[in-house]
Amino acid sequence: MRHRTPRAPQTTALRPAVLAAGLTFLGAATPAAAACVDEATCAVKKPLLLFVLDYSTSMNSPFSGNQTRWEAAVDALVDTLAVDEDLLTDQLQIGVLRFGHDPDPGAPGTAIAGDASGLLDGQHLSLGFYDPLAPDKAYLQCNGDAVKDALVAVQSPLGGQQDGIESWTGGALARAQAYLQQTAADHPLDLDTRDAAIVLVTDGPWTDPSGTTPLAPATADPALVAADLFNNSNMSVRTYVLALGEAADEPWADAIGVAGGTGPARLGLYPDGLRSALGAVVDAFSAEVRLPGCSPAMARAMVLLDASSSMLNINGLTQAGPMGTTGWDQVRDALSGFPMPLFQRPVLASTREHFTLFGLSVFGHHEPAPGEQKLLVDYGLCHRPQFNWALDPETSCEPPGCLDPWGGPPLTWTFKTGDQAEPPFTEPVVSHMPRCDLFPDNPEACTGSGTHLHLGLQLVQDHLTAYKAACLADDAAMPCTEATPFINVVIVDGAYNSSDAAVQAPLEAMHAAGVTTRVIGFGDIVSTPQTQAQLAAMASWGSGGLLPHFHAKNQMQLELALAAIADPLPADPCCDTRVCVVQSRCGDGIVDPGEQCDDGNNAVNDGCKPNCFLEPPDETTGDETTTTGDETTTTGDTSTTSDTTTDATSTTTTSTTDALTGTTSTSTTTLDPTTSTSTTSTATTLVPTSDGPPTTQGPGETSNASTGSSTSTTDPAGTGGSEPPESCSCTSDSSRTPGPALLLALAALARRRRRC
Repeated sequence: MRHRTPRAPQTTALRPAVLAAGLTFLGAATPAAAACVDEATCAVKKPLLLFVLDYSTSMNSPFSGNQTRWEAAVDALVDTLAVDEDLLTDQLQIGVLRFGHDPDPGAPGTAIAGDASGLLDGQHLSLGFYDPLAPDKAYLQCNGDAVKDALVAVQSPLGGQQDGIESWTGGALARAQAYLQQTAADHPLDLDTRDAAIVLVTDGPWTDPSGTTPLAPATADPALVAADLFNNSNMSVRTYVLALGEAADEPWADAIGVAGGTGPARLGLYPDGLRSALGAVVDAFSAEVRLPGCSPAMARAMVLLDASSSMLNINGLTQAGPMGTTGWDQVRDALSGFPMPLFQRPVLASTREHFTLFGLSVFGHHEPAPGEQKLLVDYGLCHRPQFNWALDPETSCEPPGCLDPWGGPPLTWTFKTGDQAEPPFTEPVVSHMPRCDLFPDNPEACTGSGTHLHLGLQLVQDHLTAYKAACLADDAAMPCTEATPFINVVIVDGAYNSSDAAVQAPLEAMHAAGVTTRVIGFGDIVSTPQTQAQLAAMASWGSGGLLPHFHAKNQMQLELALAAIADPLPADPCCDTRVCVVQSRCGDGIVDPGEQCDDGNNAVNDGCKPNCFLEPPDETTGDETTTTGDETTTTGDTSTTSDTTTDATSTTTTSTTDALTGTTSTSTTTLDPTTSTSTTSTATTLVPTSDGPPTTQGPGETSNASTGSSTSTTDPAGTGGSEPPESCSCTSDSSRTPGPALLLALAALARRRRRC
């Protein structure tokens, strides 16, 4: 890819404050509708993405159910463009080109007999990037609806006939190349500033221009055009290939993608696979072709959190609080939880963690030297998982010092680094908790960490100085400018132990350097006159006397205060905001929302279909057999074994009954002598337990009848793994963005997670 000299950042829009209940600091309120942003306000021009669709009559072949290949391709493309409220079409300029063959290559402007869709000389630009008749050739901004309407409006090739239109794929790519060149010529200010890519969707072999000869002559090979687009074009246009039908697993289809710089063709052989393949193309496009980059003016916000022991106590600081009741739990939930507005995932461009770089630090006691102040997470995008993990009491609770993180004193925390998370974080992250020591005069409350705020402020000030020097450098990974806004958000739950002078000095010094500090007092304790006076003074020192402090008596008020601070921060409305999204991908070995299983392969009859749905039992258990035989009884268990032998197969069936639970398990092994292969299936019979309703154990699972616990030892279908004995699944993969159904479940647990 080419490198471009960074352009000066343009003025960015300010987000209006959203004062609605139930917000998270790193999340956002769900807007009623996404507003189209004209790229004139963007720091980088939007790339061009042209879909080149095979419109041959072979696309009328059955695909799945009552759908044809053409209908399935249109549906998958419409669904892909509709994801996240048309975010893709907001960030890109989208075009659609259909192709067939040229019935008379020697005569320009010829149509195919019977075709009413507009194909001329084998192609039709169903929707372009811009209006060629407009005086300024204006681009069509945020044209997602227009693209989808244009696709849906096109009838099936030749009304559904099986013959009549062939696939002159080389001509289609040549037309795409000419259109991209014309687009550049009509927009001279875009030269060397706008990237482009092509997505070719095809279901059969390419032909000569007239559609008479498949895969010939060599001069008609579309791979030649794809190579020229990628190697010789000023824009280095990549060509992605999505293969359906007869194009799947064909070397000529792979050759087009390889020549186009994107590797072998992606396969779309069934509806879910087709959508997954299109999603994979979008992911690859995001990684390989420049999307609008976020402006260096993106704001940086550092949260400085009170980590005094009082954050773990309730009832006037007289006892350690249960899960979800402590100030620590509520602050953590406000910063990184999943509250009610996130039932439906918001428009990504308006989610705060996508356009603001957040960091997290804490302060506590001054002893032992140098003190408990600590940088947990540096400035960066997409830090909800890092915040959540670093502040989670369970993260730092390890035996023997800690058995229950909400169990009260004494507790000895085991602080961890991000490489110990599951999955590991790729950047430095450190966990932290306030001390929970035992104090004889107040034995039920956590003690040990004071409120030495000045040490935390000095840490933030020193880090700011070093960070600014690094981000102003020419080679900075996330650059900043002198105009980049920096803010601090200090959250305290009571009066500080520091002197006023020690607190005032770093606050005024940072404000003089252009950094504003906002102050939030959280909880009932901050209502005292002494604390209110301190909060007011801190807010004045940190803002040059311009801004007041916030008093949040509960979590809802805390979330409102955080929203009021975060919402006005500037944002580049066109920058690539998908950096925080991890798309569900079938075949990656991870069971994502919407998948029943994912075993990381495309094999069949292994329990998990290639589309990441579980195979029915009759697909994995082998041949059905009828068994009879002798019965053998052993102490504690009843075991029944029978053999059935024919000329073709040998079958052994073993039934085992647990004398304690009454559970019967049957294992059948079928040996085929012609292939020397065997198939084993296991079935379990439901039986009443001694103390409750029936329970079920599947293959590889054992049950403890006295405790009711179940331990899975295998996961052949890749359904998400298994828990070890005596474990507690209180944690989840926080690096992934949950789907709506999962968010519904998470919301119910947000403030009352199961305690281990």
